[in-house]
Amino acid sequence: MAAGRAAGDHPLPANTELAFTAGITPVGVSSYSDYPSQAKTIEQVASWQGMNLERIVALKPDVVLAWRGGNAERQVNQLQSLGIHVLWVQTSTIEEIIATLRELAQWSPQPEKHSRRRRRCSRNTMR
Repeated sequence: MAAGRAAGDHPLPANTELAFTAGITPVGVSSYSDYPSQAKTIEQVASWQGMNLERIVALKPDVVLAWRGGNAERQVNQLQSLGIHVLWVQTSTIEEIIATLRELAQWSPQPEKHSRRRRRCSRNTMR
């Protein structure tokens, strides 16, 4: 981040944005997901009240992105007990965002797209 700029000037990406950046098209999103615009057309399976576990299971996701501080560990544990892979996402820093994108690469049908974007993000943080 450039000197003299507040963290609020550069909001951190949400899980939906990270998925799209990695080349993954979500099958379900939270009710707050509105970027990119394509996210608005995807079924909402979570809100501030929690996750709709039945819908998530029915959608048969390859991976569920859970946010520490935003998703109830009890619900995440239930998904894991059903054999659904869950990736806990922590994105408080640029380094954590890059690490998350690296981890998401294994789930991406377009790993080359992910790799280019991650490198670009890494270069931008070095400035």
